[in-house]
Amino acid sequence: MTMYLLALGAMGLGSAVGCSKPGEDSEAKRTPIPEPAPGASVPSSWSVPVKAAGAKVRNLDAATLNATKPDFADDERKAWRLDRLLSDSEFPLGALVEAIGVDGVGISIRRQDGEDAPVPVIVLTRRGELVAAAVSAKEPFPNYHGQGGRLKRPGDPFPRLISPLARLRISGTGMRTKEHVAPASIEGLLIQIGDNPPSQISSSVLGSVPSSTVLGDSGNKKTQWNVRDLVAASVGESAVLIAVEGDESVAVTSAQWSDMRIRPVLQLNRRGQLKFQWQEDTAAVAGQVVVRTVRLLKLKK
Repeated sequence: MTMYLLALGAMGLGSAVGCSKPGEDSEAKRTPIPEPAPGASVPSSWSVPVKAAGAKVRNLDAATLNATKPDFADDERKAWRLDRLLSDSEFPLGALVEAIGVDGVGISIRRQDGEDAPVPVIVLTRRGELVAAAVSAKEPFPNYHGQGGRLKRPGDPFPRLISPLARLRISGTGMRTKEHVAPASIEGLLIQIGDNPPSQISSSVLGSVPSSTVLGDSGNKKTQWNVRDLVAASVGESAVLIAVEGDESVAVTSAQWSDMRIRPVLQLNRRGQLKFQWQEDTAAVAGQVVVRTVRLLKLKK
């Protein structure tokens, strides 16, 4: 009898110690992640070199940004237009700026005229990082939150760096320099709308579409173009890619085309050939090749 009562007492004590209010254990185990402070300021040590025609022009630094009123701002971000931070002689209309991040990945943006043209900017994020991007002057900070999936948000149409900005390179003085002329393989790219005869994408259209740079498997840099941008610039926003032809023909489903979590890209290899592949929207590395030696994009409206 004594042993029985001792056993019951031990069970009761164990229950009293082992039980706690719902949520207490999970709260104790949680590691709080601090939110970045709103309205971050430009780091005082920030400075990036600007080069044109291979020679250093000057540095853009914290003092320059702090002395210049942001062209775009909201409660969490600020953005300065590069065509205001740099003079017209340093960054003339038609010139191409290549923004390279600390990870070596870069984007290329051409300075263009027109209210709908992408605007090259330096953005101060809510985490206090300075990145390069192309934005719309009408809506520089579009709100995509809660607008994905079935609501078919359009996605971000312009390129932006994922890593902090490290340096800027400018080429061209109103005309594309030889270094940045779209290679013959992409200038020879054909598009076909429905049953109409194929036609070549014009060089002026190609010049208006921003390119980006990603890292290949061996760490080499590769230039690529977002096919959605190419299609929209060539035919219009309503056009849809339905097939890609090269060394083989591959169909593109409407679900793939409308899924903004992945992007269709044409990537240029070292032999000057185009490869078609799908990449995750935030990827900074090359994805899996789907079609090699791309020659034709088939579309419907």
